[in-house]
Amino acid sequence: MTNFDCPRFHPDCSAHCCGIVPIPLATWQVSQAHLQRPVLEVRRDQQGNLLPVTADGFCCFLGADLRCAIYPADGRADCRDAVCRDFGSRSEEHT
Repeated sequence: MTNFDCPRFHPDCSAHCCGIVPIPLATWQVSQAHLQRPVLEVRRDQQGNLLPVTADGFCCFLGADLRCAIYPADGRADCRDAVCRDFGSRSEEHT
């Protein structure tokens, strides 16, 4: 697996890939202090994960600097959802 250098693309990025993503309940519970935008409602997916809906449709943990604010939430190196962790580690094109 290769790592995607997301910050390298920030000058050209609009963070359209960082939409509303499923967040496991346990992660949500320890991540509240790291919210970056207001959550209008919280839905659930079929697996019981939470889907925090924001007014702009971006992930509620996406910071103004286009970085994920959920990293420090519970002290683990990477507590992001699989869809976020997998981004850039696959061979398909990302726009």
